[in-house]
Amino acid sequence: MNHQTLPAKPEDITPAWLTETLRQAGVIDASVVTDIIAEPMAVGVGFGGSLARLTVSYDQPANAGSRTIVAKYPTSHGPTRSLINDMGYYESEVRFYQEMAQGNSIRTPQCYFAAFNPADGNFLLLLEDLSHLRTQDQLAGCSLEDVETVIKALGQFHARNWNISANSGLEWAPTFGARAEWAQSIFPRAWGAFQRKAPEIIPESLMTLASLITPHVAGIILRLAEPPITVRHGDVRLDNLFFDSSGDDAGVVAIDWQLVGACRGTYDFAYFAGMSLTTEMRKQHLDELLGLYQETLSESGVSGYTLNDCFEDYGYTLLYLILFLAVAGSTLEMESTRGQLLAQALTERLADALTEIDAPALLAKLD
Repeated sequence: MNHQTLPAKPEDITPAWLTETLRQAGVIDASVVTDIIAEPMAVGVGFGGSLARLTVSYDQPANAGSRTIVAKYPTSHGPTRSLINDMGYYESEVRFYQEMAQGNSIRTPQCYFAAFNPADGNFLLLLEDLSHLRTQDQLAGCSLEDVETVIKALGQFHARNWNISANSGLEWAPTFGARAEWAQSIFPRAWGAFQRKAPEIIPESLMTLASLITPHVAGIILRLAEPPITVRHGDVRLDNLFFDSSGDDAGVVAIDWQLVGACRGTYDFAYFAGMSLTTEMRKQHLDELLGLYQETLSESGVSGYTLNDCFEDYGYTLLYLILFLAVAGSTLEMESTRGQLLAQALTERLADALTEIDAPALLAKLD
C-alpha cells in the first residue's frame, strides 16, 4: 500500500479503503463495506497507543467478513508518541504482525492489515476483535489458575525461540543491549522527572534502590542481553492478555507487541509476576510459579538453564524495571484516573517484589 494513503486515525478509514484492504486480506470476496462506526476503546488501559472498535456494515451481510474490527494507531499524547516512535516500538509491532505472529506458540489476534510509515511515524493495525474472550483487570489481579496458564504459555513461547540470534529474523527489533550506555546516561534525569511527577506513589525503599542501581544500569541491561536469549513479548501484563477456555484453542491470547525483542526469557516472567500479580499472590506463590516456568522450559526442550538461573534473571529484571518505571512514568500519558491507578499499582508491586531479592549481591556480580 502507498504510505501516503495510510489512514492516520480511525475516522480516516473510508468504506472504499476498508473494502480493498479486507479483500487483500482474504476476509471478504464480493461484499462491499458500506459504513464504518469508530468508537474509542480501552481508554486508560494502555499507555503506548490508541485503540478503536470499528463496527462495519456490508452490502451483503450474509457473505460479509468481520462485523467488528479493532484498529490500533499512535497515541495522540505527543511526548509518549515521540518516545515510542524514537525507540522503534511502533515499527516493531507492525513487523511482528507481518513476519512473526503466524505460527507462534502464543496466540495473537488475527491481523487483517499492518503498515508503518517511517516518514511520519504513523502506523495502523487492523486486528481481530477479541471481546468475546475473557479478560482480567490488572488492578484486581487474577486467579492462580490463570497465572499458571500465562506462565506455561510464556515457557513454551520462550522455548520455541530459545537461543535466537540477531540473524534469526529479528533484525528489525531494537537490540536489548544496544541502548545500555544511553540508558545509563538518562536514568538519573528520568528518575528525577518521575519523582517530581508522582512523588506520592514512590515508596522510600524504591528511592533507596534507585540510588543503588544508578552506577549499574548499563550492566543490568547487558546481563539480561547475554545468551541464552529468546524472543520476549516485553509487556506481559493482564491488560494485554485474553483467556480462551474453548476447544483446541484453549489458553492465552497476547496483544500489544510493541516491546517485542530478544533478551533473557525470564524478563517476561518477572515483568508479569512483579507488576501484574497482587502482592499477596506473588508472596504466596512465587517459588512454585518460577519452578513451573523453568519446568515448562525443560519439558519444551531447553537444557542447561537452571532454577537458580531463573531466579537470578528474575532479580536482574526487577532491578531493570526501576529504569522502566522511570522512563515510562516521566514520559507516558497517565492523566486518566485509570492510568494513575495503574501507575500506582505497578510501582507499589514492584517495590514490594524488590524487597525479596538481594540487590547488593546481584549488583556485585556485575563488577
